[in-house]
Amino acid sequence: MEPFIKVFGEISLATAVYFIAAAVFLWAVYRKCRKEIIKQYAKKKKEKEQLQRILAQVEQYPKWREQSIEIQKQYNKEIAELKERQEKNIQNVKELQEELNRREASSLRNQMLTLYRYYSSTKKNPMQAWSKMESKAFWDMYEDYRRAGGNGHMETVVKPVMNTLEVIEMKDTERLKELMETRA
Repeated sequence: MEPFIKVFGEISLATAVYFIAAAVFLWAVYRKCRKEIIKQYAKKKKEKEQLQRILAQVEQYPKWREQSIEIQKQYNKEIAELKERQEKNIQNVKELQEELNRREASSLRNQMLTLYRYYSSTKKNPMQAWSKMESKAFWDMYEDYRRAGGNGHMETVVKPVMNTLEVIEMKDTERLKELMETRA
């Protein structure tokens, strides 16, 4: 114990307390600094990882751009195909409409020719007249025929003859009765 007293004999209790307090203080500062350094290290590590993820994504941009261009090309191709099909469908509808108009005109022409033969015949229609209702029905049919694209013979032959027929008003019951009796 003597060597201990030789080395530490001159140290008073107050000095020992200061020394212990200083050691505790240094230990506390060390722990606090260590904790702060670890916290800063973790923060820097997290920032570095985020930066690496961002850089990895940035490296993908050319690839993504290329994919985007490919997708856009595919969309443009599909849109062009749809447009082409739509134009074909429109053309088919136009052709179908023209065919329907042609058939409608043909059907109306046949009906009007039948009416023309009947009303212009002096045997079947000796008075060469027709009722207002018959006249209106014929001329409505004639307008439908023209809207369906009909022309030709109806315009040059049938229309002038039909315009010469006398129109008997529906109120004139005596003349209508006479007309119907002559047709029987």
